[in-house]
Amino acid sequence: MRRWGLPIALLVSLGMNVGILAMLWTGKARPRAWMERPRAEAPLGNLERFADRLELEGETRQRFLEIQRRFFETTREERRRLQGLRAELRRALTARDPDRAAVDRILAEMAAVQPKLDRALADNVLATREILAPAQERQFLRHLAFLLRPRAGQPPPRRRGPADVRERPPPPRSDSEREVP
Repeated sequence: MRRWGLPIALLVSLGMNVGILAMLWTGKARPRAWMERPRAEAPLGNLERFADRLELEGETRQRFLEIQRRFFETTREERRRLQGLRAELRRALTARDPDRAAVDRILAEMAAVQPKLDRALADNVLATREILAPAQERQFLRHLAFLLRPRAGQPPPRRRGPADVRERPPPPRSDSEREVP
């Protein structure tokens, strides 16, 4: 039985390759429309669907879409710059001989870009909340919480205020403090 294993595996592999070539030749393996669309257009198309999900109509819908489009357009360069800096930082940190000065320079540039993005996000959220009805605002905030949730490798955000106040268990007693029967 063992001597037939290799020929059978080769025939299966040949069949797979022929099938792939046939799909390419017939044109069935064309990329889907969403794959052909430039990435910059993707968020703008998603905005329309999000406005539908919020059930926005008329002038409120137009104002919502304008606020979101302005946000994406004004932050596009900073987002790309930060993404490029993150890639540069990864390369610098994983280089055979990391250069501390280069890492510090990259971190300083990242520190200059991030507050601009944070300010733009805060302005966007506040402007959006002003135009939404209470039910729409709640749905918008739920969506925002989902988008801003901690990702893998990030610590969860600390709660502040009454929810963060917890009683701590008493410290363990030393052997000398324990009661001896």
